[in-house]
Amino acid sequence: MTDYLHLTAPFAGVITERNLSPGAAVGASGPHALLFFKLRQLNRLRLRVAVPEAYVAEMRQGSQVQFSVKSYPGRTFKGRISRIAGSVQAATRSEQVEIDIPNPKEELKPGMFASANLPITCSQSSIFVFKSALVTTAERTYVIRVANCHANLVDVQQGDENHDQVQVLASSKPVMEC
Repeated sequence: MTDYLHLTAPFAGVITERNLSPGAAVGASGPHALLFFKLRQLNRLRLRVAVPEAYVAEMRQGSQVQFSVKSYPGRTFKGRISRIAGSVQAATRSEQVEIDIPNPKEELKPGMFASANLPITCSQSSIFVFKSALVTTAERTYVIRVANCHANLVDVQQGDENHDQVQVLASSKPVMEC
């Protein structure tokens, strides 16, 4: 019977949360049972990223991903895409992608918030402009381009937003000169 008093984990890790003290009485298992503790593997972590639907076709298993965390400003870390959900969540219009992160020095901790740079290529040429440079009317969206001392209205399609900038893609509509 004493064998039931020992717990063995399938991996080496660190107890990151303890809910019971040594010697505490333990109740029966069930839906309201309290976990004894949480054991985390720190030398290999997993980063989960919700990828917007527009970019799910770009995700490839094995692709390298760079990311940063606020605890280490100016440093980037690397991992590889190990799993792709294979379906888009209706509520968020995104697909879950998992990235395995080697963490041999155990600098990164479970639960840290990361900003990831995903391996996405754009099929069209585009540039980022300040949001204030984009003009949207009921009929069209355009930017004003100055070339050879002339102002031209260039129809564009709005892409991604990044802080105070917006991506603009060339539109198939004809360019209107002023």
